[in-house]
Amino acid sequence: MKNTIFILITSLVLLSCSSQKNVPNEATKNATTEQAFSMKYAYFIISEGGGFTGEYQTYKIQNSGDVFSLNNESKFYEKIGTFDKNAMDAFSLQINALDLESLDLNQPGNISFSIEIPLKSDVKKLTWSEERPAPEKIQTFYSEVKSAIRLLK
Repeated sequence: MKNTIFILITSLVLLSCSSQKNVPNEATKNATTEQAFSMKYAYFIISEGGGFTGEYQTYKIQNSGDVFSLNNESKFYEKIGTFDKNAMDAFSLQINALDLESLDLNQPGNISFSIEIPLKSDVKKLTWSEERPAPEKIQTFYSEVKSAIRLLK
């Protein structure tokens, strides 16, 4: 009798364990969402300038959303604002899809534009101008980031 009760209880425990569903908690859901939109790079830099003055406007965008402007006199970056999560999610998806590491683009002109990304042991810089433009998808990404930066100021 004792053996039958023991087997019955053990069977019930095993059956109840196997029928439980794995329901993710909020922390797991958030981690998965954040992971899906994480940027390949710790940061990226966009800049434009040249021409008669030779000055450049340079902005560094970290994957946290913090945006910095390069002070041309001090050569230090100064924080000018932070992109919200929605903006960073959109930029992360775009920059990841551009596959910038595989592109070679060095076409400076009178006024040049660039996107710079960190690699393991180097930095990749893509440069273009109005006279020698980048592919449309790169120009679109650049314009959207630049427009979002203007809204921070």
